[in-house]
Amino acid sequence: MVVGIPLPGDPNPIELELPRSRGGTEPPYFINRQRGCLGPQVGGESQLQVAPTGGTTRRAIRPRKRYLPGNDRPVMDKDIPVNLANISIVLAETQIPENVGSVARAMNNMGLRHLILVSPENCELSRVLKTATGSSIDIIEEMEVYDDLPEALGPFNYVVGTTARLGTQRPALTNPRRLAQDLVSISQDNRIAILFGPEDRGLSNEQLRYCHTIATVPTAGFSSLNLAQAVMIFCYEISLAAAPTIPEPLPRLANRFELEGMYDHLKEVFLKIGFINPENPEHWMLNIRRFLSRVPLRARDVRIIRGICRQLDWYTDQVSKGGGKRKQG
Repeated sequence: MVVGIPLPGDPNPIELELPRSRGGTEPPYFINRQRGCLGPQVGGESQLQVAPTGGTTRRAIRPRKRYLPGNDRPVMDKDIPVNLANISIVLAETQIPENVGSVARAMNNMGLRHLILVSPENCELSRVLKTATGSSIDIIEEMEVYDDLPEALGPFNYVVGTTARLGTQRPALTNPRRLAQDLVSISQDNRIAILFGPEDRGLSNEQLRYCHTIATVPTAGFSSLNLAQAVMIFCYEISLAAAPTIPEPLPRLANRFELEGMYDHLKEVFLKIGFINPENPEHWMLNIRRFLSRVPLRARDVRIIRGICRQLDWYTDQVSKGGGKRKQG
């Protein structure tokens, strides 16, 4: 059966694996952009066959580049704390092809590249590509398809199950934000799978038993999310944890000589205006020190505070002399 797919303007063939039928009798399939269709391989048109052999359809994993969100520039490990190349999105028993394309688009937006389908009920490519627009097609080209969930999760060192239905056997152990922070260390040397269930019922208790932890998206009462929406929330939080942290240069902080000179000046002024008790000024100044130490003071901050002290000094001198107001120049 040939499914027409309008992909004009690019003569390069792309290969895509599809789940085999129950009988496992289909010929190898491929996509040819020039013909704009999906169909059995003919002659030597496809350089790489993707055939349903051995019961489970798999595709060799090619080396994957890591991307920053919104940037197609591969980045080095030192740029980001989370290893995005080790994180995969796994969709179990998806029912709507458009959701697969939308998931690929969400992953592409946030810099994740590895998508796995397990026993999809419908994987009609023409419908998948309706929502997997632009460079998201690359994720569809490279996705893997399995018939068996344990086999699909076998290579992974850490599995995260997602659910909106909570109970004694399916407690919410984490949320997307906390999970993203936990993955910082786990993802460095371990492959991670984030598992999502079918659209109408989510993951079963049996499927959740394969998971190391269970994550849920906090909502305001109505907990049902579209599959692609749920994937986007997790991918977004992971992308934030993967964003490079470039420390902002901090201007010169005040040294101890400057700080002690400021505190001495403040004590003199506070005693002068009666703000602190003259019998035990250091006790009252301790609170002032703690207050001003909440944020590291810069050298410029100290100059501003001492400038205020000088102005208070001048004004109290004018008042004691009977002048009252400073002449405006």
